[in-house]
Amino acid sequence: MNALPPNQQSRARSQRAPAAVVFGEALVDRFTHGPVAGGAPFNLTRSLAALGVATTMITRIGQADDDGARVLASAHR
Repeated sequence: MNALPPNQQSRARSQRAPAAVVFGEALVDRFTHGPVAGGAPFNLTRSLAALGVATTMITRIGQADDDGARVLASAHR
């Protein structure tokens, strides 16, 4: 049982650490219509965030080519 009133329970939940922490790759898939940022962990993180779940993704993104910039731009949408 939670001792906080309902309006304070919601506020307390929103101030907690991320509800989902995802470890894994973010990559660029090459399709006939062009490159698209993806990878299962990246897609999961982006989908959870779109549903309003507080998320953090732990990955490594290269900076040697345009793919890293594409992944970062897609993550910030």
